[in-house]
Amino acid sequence: MSKISMKEWLKRRSRTTKIFYLTNLALGIEYSLTFATLYVYLKDVLHVADENLNSFYSAISGLYVFVQILSSLILSKVFEQNRRLRLMFFIINVLTIIGNVLYTIPSSPYMLLAGRFISGAGGAIQPIMMSELAKSYSPDELIDKLSPMALSLALGLTLGPSINFAFVHADFWFFGVHIVFANGSGLVLTFLFLMLLFISIFFVSDLSREYDLRDSTTNLKENSENLDIMKTTKALLTNIDIVLIFLFSFNLFLAYVTFDCWIPMVVVDVLQWEPREINSVLTGSGVVLILVFLYISYKSPGKERLFQYTLLAFTGIGVCYGCFLYFSLKIENLKLNVGMWVLYTISVASMQFMDIFFLDTLAEMVPSTMQAYSESVRIACSRTGAVVGLFTAAFTFRYLYKYCLLCIIFNTLLFSIFISRGKFFKEPSSIFLEITYAEIL
Repeated sequence: MSKISMKEWLKRRSRTTKIFYLTNLALGIEYSLTFATLYVYLKDVLHVADENLNSFYSAISGLYVFVQILSSLILSKVFEQNRRLRLMFFIINVLTIIGNVLYTIPSSPYMLLAGRFISGAGGAIQPIMMSELAKSYSPDELIDKLSPMALSLALGLTLGPSINFAFVHADFWFFGVHIVFANGSGLVLTFLFLMLLFISIFFVSDLSREYDLRDSTTNLKENSENLDIMKTTKALLTNIDIVLIFLFSFNLFLAYVTFDCWIPMVVVDVLQWEPREINSVLTGSGVVLILVFLYISYKSPGKERLFQYTLLAFTGIGVCYGCFLYFSLKIENLKLNVGMWVLYTISVASMQFMDIFFLDTLAEMVPSTMQAYSESVRIACSRTGAVVGLFTAAFTFRYLYKYCLLCIIFNTLLFSIFISRGKFFKEPSSIFLEITYAEIL
């Protein structure tokens, strides 16, 4: 430990953890605001021609997520070498601020492309924060901290679209920039991350650099300090359970984003409801998700209970696909249709348990020096699933019945694999019990 007392380090840990929650809230707001306003920004503010509209929309959305993936892999490995958390917060927040400033300036779609390219680096802070939690809390405490992290992200995703209401009739100038509904979100995000920048400068501590609780309590000699990216990646990809975690994370976010893309199509094209009902479904899902996380934050589940919740999450994915399969039949029964949406909102909320369980399990399976990188790979798999869902949702919607049926079968197979490996997931062991340092040289 560095020259600070344990009492002082615990105070810093508590303070920094709270800033993690606030940062995750801001990331959720940024993600939801971006996709809620981008299409309108391109079409109504920048007046992009119809033949180029979808191309720019896809390019900006895809590039934003791609940069999140790439920056997470690179910056998490850089962070593992020095563990300067405050410096990493400073760099990432500055990049996010610059990106949102560019996004706010309504001069060209290329300005939006550049803005989202730069601000996408902000996604790298998530695996770094998760790894610091894993290094700074005991396994029993970690689940208690992961639940509020997930809750703060869910709150951000729910609050983001609500902020847009403040700019519905916006029409003013700010330092020479014309602010309207579409780019008002960029202005809000600029000030939000400016606030986070100043808070992080004064209140974020280099937790694991000062004291690595995981290293101090483990009985394993985890000699992984000299592993480069290739050796670290090989260590991760030669463990069957870690590969399964990556696969499950990919599939989870593929389903998440696909469902979000399908909702407007089902509401407007299939059910012939009003567009405002889209917000009702999305808001309902967000409220149920928040209630779920409030419950588990108040009454934290142990590993066994969280495993049971994850079984429920696998079931939830199948139920959601079943709901959309039902909608593809175009049954004209208002009460039944509303009931299916209620079932969907409950089922989709249960899916989040899976993300928490695999985050916690992966943290137990890798040594402290690999925490940030391993989590960045897991998040990269999640975001890759999100990108695939984003670009294929319109196509798969054309074959909704067949695709949902295929996905139900595929998720049943994944569910069976998870159950068969349940013992290993409930009682994970470090990968360095199976892969020695000599073997991966």
